[in-house]
Amino acid sequence: MNRNIITLVIAAIFLISGLVFVIKEEWIFATAFIVIGVIYLLKMIKMRGSNDDDSSE
Repeated sequence: MNRNIITLVIAAIFLISGLVFVIKEEWIFATAFIVIGVIYLLKMIKMRGSNDDDSSE
C-alpha cells in the first residue's frame, strides 16, 4: 500500500476515536486523539507536497 494511504487511514482512526471520546465526554482522551489525528494529517500533506516537488524535477 502507498504510504500516504496508510497515513490517511491512521489519521482517520485517531480522529474517529477522538469523536467517540467527545461523545462519551472524556475530554482528555478526545483532545489527545484528535491532536494525534491532526498531526498525522499534516504529516500526510507534507509528504504529498515533497513527493510532488520530487516528481517535477
